Amino acid sequence: MLAATKVGAVTLVFTNPLWVIKTRLCLQYDAADNKTVKYNGMLHGLAHIYKEDGIRVLYSRSCSLFGKLMRLMKRSASFTIVLITSISCQVFLEANN
Repeated sequence: MLAATKVGAVTLVFTNPLWVIKTRLCLQYDAADNKTVKYNGMLHGLAHIYKEDGIRVLYSRSCSLFGKLMRLMKRSASFTIVLITSISCQVFLEANN
């Protein structure tokens, strides 16, 4: 359970900035002028957001990593299947070594 929580936290730490950049890339075009491009790609968007807005903006939507993990684990039935399979495989591998 602790390993799954760690993996979930690491995933949120790395994917949240990507979602912020992706959203800004999708919404960067002005309705009146479709030729205005603020971000040229993911890396340019990351650098621009970091310089202009700061690193806090990349994590502004992730209020509580632990809270998000707990909601994710409660809602996901597949989490239980993955956890049980993982533990079963670990026990099987340890028994055969």
